[in-house]
Formats: sequence, C-alpha cells, structure tokens
Amino acid sequence: MANMTAQDVIDRIRIILNDQASSDFRWLDEELLPLVNLAVTQVTNMRPDSLYSPTGSLLTITPVTDVNATVSIDDRWLLHVALFASMLGLDKQAGQSFNVKKNTALGVQFANLMKV
Repeated sequence: MANMTAQDVIDRIRIILNDQASSDFRWLDEELLPLVNLAVTQVTNMRPDSLYSPTGSLLTITPVTDVNATVSIDDRWLLHVALFASMLGLDKQAGQSFNVKKNTALGVQFANLMKV
C-alpha cells in the first residue's frame, strides 16, 4: 500500500471537477476533506475487497483530519474515491441531497468502476 494522502485525493477531485485554478478554487480543501472520508466509506461499503491491501492484510479505515494525513485505503482505489467525492461535491454545490443512483456522468463512471 502506498502512502496516498488526502491531498492526493483532493488533487484528483480537482481535476475531475475542473477546479484547478489555485488562485480561485470553487471548493476549499476544508470542504473536500469530509467528502474524502465519505467516499472512502462508500467505496469500502460497495467493495469490501477494498479493505484488503495487495498483500492480503486487512486495513483499518480511519477518517482523515488534514490534507497531509494518509488515507486508509490502498492507492489502487484513488479514482473510485475521487469520483465518488466529486459527485458529492457537485451535489453540495447545487444544494441537493446526495443520491447514489442519480444518472449523472460521474455516477455512471463510478458505477462502472465499482464493477469487477
């Protein structure tokens, strides 16, 4: 397992959300950090195999509290976590409640990634 930090996930989220202008971010790191935690929880709920490292050891999920903290899921799940957090971010921006089954482009991508 590589040491993927919350900042690594947030950087990927910013690419997906097209929010890379550092002088004028639409989503602050403080807003995205809780979404990273929710996304990790959702990925592990949908794919219990994400709780195992490539060597087979069981991982313990611990919420991240700052951008330099290590995310407790293997880095092979980075795109899954980033896509789910991006969907949450878009819903948050629109002031809507989150719905996993919403037929959005990101939702379809996430659903397809979660398949084996």
